[in-house]
Amino acid sequence: MSTLSLPEVWPTVLRQAFDEEFIMSTILCVAAAHLAVLSPQEPKYSSAKSQLLPKSLRLLRLGLSRPITKQTCDALAGTTVLVNYISWCNLDFLAEQHISHHPGGSDTTTGLDLSQDQLFLLSPGVLQVYLQGLPVFIEHDSVFLTIGKQHPRINIENVLAARGEDATRFVEPFMKMWDDPRYMTCSAPAGDQASSDTPFRRTWSFFSEVESELYRTYDTSSRPKDVMLVYYGNTPEETRDAILRVQSAKNSNAAGDIPTPESQPGEVALGEQALIPRRTAFERVVRRLSPLLSCLSAPQGSANAFPGAPMPRQADLQRLIFTFPVFCCGAMLELVAAGDARTLIMLYHFYRAVRILLPTEESWWAGERSRHLEGLILAELKARGYDACLR
Repeated sequence: MSTLSLPEVWPTVLRQAFDEEFIMSTILCVAAAHLAVLSPQEPKYSSAKSQLLPKSLRLLRLGLSRPITKQTCDALAGTTVLVNYISWCNLDFLAEQHISHHPGGSDTTTGLDLSQDQLFLLSPGVLQVYLQGLPVFIEHDSVFLTIGKQHPRINIENVLAARGEDATRFVEPFMKMWDDPRYMTCSAPAGDQASSDTPFRRTWSFFSEVESELYRTYDTSSRPKDVMLVYYGNTPEETRDAILRVQSAKNSNAAGDIPTPESQPGEVALGEQALIPRRTAFERVVRRLSPLLSCLSAPQGSANAFPGAPMPRQADLQRLIFTFPVFCCGAMLELVAAGDARTLIMLYHFYRAVRILLPTEESWWAGERSRHLEGLILAELKARGYDACLR
């Protein structure tokens, strides 16, 4: 656990592991995933991870089927974070496509399919449990409130500004690409794209309604327009009150269950008007990515101009990277599933940044995924006649 981000939460989660089986099973699964990375020549660790993951998800779903209480909220939220670490290590969807874990290792002609990548399928669960449990977190002053007030992206942007770097400079070329008709192509066959009733869309429908309520109710004129207010730019109490109003208006369990591969579509009717437009969703994501890309050039670009200027903290880089899939909203996840060329180019730059910025053993969960998917996505783009350069 010492190599994971969010060190504040793990003492609390570990204390509860002996009382809640879903925590212990998930901790063992994370340990197996870590050992599989450290000893890839030992298949027993990967096998143990594959066996423990379905059990962990099943037990977690059972835990989430009960009301979130003061006794369980930290355990449930901490376990969803652990599941996200496991998802970072899970590349089994490539094997199912007969794609080896290296560029050019495919013996299929259907192309790279990211629609079953559990990192994006399960990541909304982290945010959903946070939203669903926020009233309880506030009531008993949970450690997750402290984490919610830490803003790695803002910290990184402040460091970049001190170095003379524009943390948003990559947004414009990404948005020009978004509007370019040449890049408006998808690769997923009909029926393979995410349906409008998938679990992550239910999560993000609720998220979007809470966002709309925050914008409607509170003065946002002094807050950045590109941020998600649920994450920062408001107080936990404001978010809690907005959540309670949305839940009351819906008069149903809008938060639903944590998204898992076993979830069935059609469990909750969605309000399409609440969903974030795709262009807005893409812009929000690249605004989170742009500081990371700016960090790649910061040491060579402006260090000489500002001798002794600080570098972004590794802890901030880790957290921003780790939570990046969590804040890819429903519209973005549909584009990922559809093989949208613009989204693939964005993901290529993301994984390239991960590989360069997190090369340490402490970031064991990111290494294999970033190396393999950077190469595989680039190969897919070349096969479709695109390059990954931003102009």
